[in-house]
Amino acid sequence: MKQITKDDLRQALRAWEIAREKALLETDRHAVFLKNRQEVIRLMRENGWTYAQAVTDVEAVSNDSGKALQAASQEMDDRCNDYMKLEAEWMKQQQQP
Repeated sequence: MKQITKDDLRQALRAWEIAREKALLETDRHAVFLKNRQEVIRLMRENGWTYAQAVTDVEAVSNDSGKALQAASQEMDDRCNDYMKLEAEWMKQQQQP
């Protein structure tokens, strides 16, 4: 088994921090979109979309945004799990003579 170093732990923690930041950004992006959903539909209507098409298109973007948020959250969870496993192995190593 490969020896786990403090640098390995730092890298795994940094990967989790990056994934967490991305998940927070996706959360904010999705919330802003949902907050402005009706305004987007209104603007689309003013620019030639039918109401039904505007709603359909906005719903598609909303679904994509929700999927991106779910993916970012899953990535954050995965990186957290990676870090926790690595830390547990490192702790085990530290206890060995």
